[in-house]
Amino acid sequence: MAGHSECEKALTAIVEIFLKYASKEGKKDKLSNTEFRNLVRDQLPHLIEDPDSTAALMKSLDRDKDNELKFKEFWKLIGKLAWNIKEQRASKGSTCNVI
Repeated sequence: MAGHSECEKALTAIVEIFLKYASKEGKKDKLSNTEFRNLVRDQLPHLIEDPDSTAALMKSLDRDKDNELKFKEFWKLIGKLAWNIKEQRASKGSTCNVI
């Protein structure tokens, strides 16, 4: 991605990570419970309070209640995490809170 901005690289990485984990079982464009738990455990261990216990978090994100997360549903989590990071850095100039 030579020539791409930091923001473009970050967005592309989020999409690629979602697709990587979503492709491991079931539908290739949705995260199953197991795929979501693995993504959170592997990719967000410092931002999610208990990365091994994601059932309640997934349920809160799963708007259509199909027990899978589409990218749009997953994006809500990314937005919440980004907001938490921004708030923490703006108020203390330090690391971010966890969900």
